[in-house]
Amino acid sequence: MTLALGLARRFARAFVIVSGGATQGPDRPSEAEVMARWLEAQGVDRGRLILEATSLNTAQNAHHVVRLARERGIRRLMVVTDQVHLPRAMLFFRLRAGPGLVVLGVAAPGPEGRRARVGSVLREVAAFGRNAGRLVAAWREGRS
Repeated sequence: MTLALGLARRFARAFVIVSGGATQGPDRPSEAEVMARWLEAQGVDRGRLILEATSLNTAQNAHHVVRLARERGIRRLMVVTDQVHLPRAMLFFRLRAGPGLVVLGVAAPGPEGRRARVGSVLREVAAFGRNAGRLVAAWREGRS
């Protein structure tokens, strides 16, 4: 989040879309709300924050964020996530975006420690397999 905060400060007129649903349960705040609260506490104007609080996975993050960006006339997105997750996230976002929306990836530091890095890489490899159908759907939607 500190990288996203730095980008929000650097691009002070840009919207900041925070994305993520209530992955800890329906009675808990969404990931988007937690990120928005933190960014606001660090001085980012709440009026710049766009919350996407329904997605529960990367495919849904990309789908909903691209829709929100298009609705607001945003033509460029920076996807900020950890360096291990970034390749898969970029694949979803670029497939969903299609022509007319430029998507750039910004890698935040990944997990520290060998065991955490290996675990993170293994989760991403497994996620590619689980997401094959979602990737095809994103590709088809991005072309239409």
